[in-house]
Amino acid sequence: MAYENIQTKYRNFTGGDGYFYYFDHAQDNIIVKTDDGNIAFTYPLDTAITNEVVSLEFDGFNFWTLENPSGSVIIRRWQVDNYVCVLQYTKTLTDDVNHTYDSNAMTVEHYHFAFGADETTGQNNISTTDPEGIVTDISDKISSGMTVSFGPSTETGYEGDIEEFSVLSAGTDFIVINGTTSSKYKAGDPIYTYKYVWMFNNYNQGPTTEGALYKFEPYTDMSLVGGFPVGGNEYDNIQACTFAVIPEGLKDAGGSDIVVNALTYVRGSNMLFKDVVTLDNYGSMAMDNINANELDILVVYDLMIYENNIYRLQRQATYYGSTTTFSDSAYSYQLATLTPFVHSISLQAVPAVIPADSGVSSSLITAVVKSQFLLAISGRQVTFTDDDSVGYLSVTNVLTDSDGVAQTTYYSGNAAREVKITATAKQS
Repeated sequence: MAYENIQTKYRNFTGGDGYFYYFDHAQDNIIVKTDDGNIAFTYPLDTAITNEVVSLEFDGFNFWTLENPSGSVIIRRWQVDNYVCVLQYTKTLTDDVNHTYDSNAMTVEHYHFAFGADETTGQNNISTTDPEGIVTDISDKISSGMTVSFGPSTETGYEGDIEEFSVLSAGTDFIVINGTTSSKYKAGDPIYTYKYVWMFNNYNQGPTTEGALYKFEPYTDMSLVGGFPVGGNEYDNIQACTFAVIPEGLKDAGGSDIVVNALTYVRGSNMLFKDVVTLDNYGSMAMDNINANELDILVVYDLMIYENNIYRLQRQATYYGSTTTFSDSAYSYQLATLTPFVHSISLQAVPAVIPADSGVSSSLITAVVKSQFLLAISGRQVTFTDDDSVGYLSVTNVLTDSDGVAQTTYYSGNAAREVKITATAKQS
């Protein structure tokens, strides 16, 4: 039985606008696939590359690639123009006395805003809003010297138009561009911008045993941002990362649901969501990239998040207790969700040993139900059962409370034996 989804020949992929993309360095093409796996387009690269692309990101307008040849890493920015993928920028970071480069995971901190009002031609002060409602002040994310991309336009007569400008200044709900618009735009038409490039390096500057998180300024020839790199074992051997809006599943310090832009990366069988300002973690999500032997972790090679869906690029996946390696030496995405669901249930008996005295003694049975974010799930029915024909449970169906807890009491039977108590939680 085949479990492949959309396959890629190499270990990079990304997506947007209903399409999936990967770079084929052997053919010097970017391959575009539809959601049924068929090839929709192939755009030739205007500049040949010889190294495999190990990480690919799409900011809504630009493609960003990472290559990892021995002794250096290469970061490139591309744009599709007139059916050709045109190289816009290349930065080669070569090993020196201060840095040893070895990276397989890079992402771009980018933001998707929108026109706050209809705009006609000849404008340079553009009304801007955040459709996600995350950013309350546009100037927190856009500043002088950055680049913004407008469109595609949906205005009649200007459908599909795209323009790119440098930024002079920004305010709470506007940006001032260097130049004036040549097209008209409708309120809600997209605005894209990129701010920083983030890279997980397997060495903290020199050849050390811990990894490091690098933060580059793409508008100043990939100069390191002050205070970076930041070392730590949590940044070592990271194979997959992305920057995305996380619409649900995370909570703030007060326990309230939050929607955030997060630097997201895979560490072992967990996905971590990091605040790019403070580097604090918003939370963690458990994943199912585990071998059937329940010992080995299946590698995630690249990562994409769109709305509530997580797409993990893997060579293997585990289904129904068996681990499958995908055919044709290909990579395929595995789908996960950000929507919280019952991921684990733990069970405890206190006391764990009681006399067999026909119901005189009892044990409090506690089940704790958690989501893939390791957060409590409330209001889910837990069904308790036991295999003792004489002993019994006080209640068998209990709803979890705000802490994800459901409890019942087991009353003893009349024979000394091990009693098996099972708790099952409903998904909805």
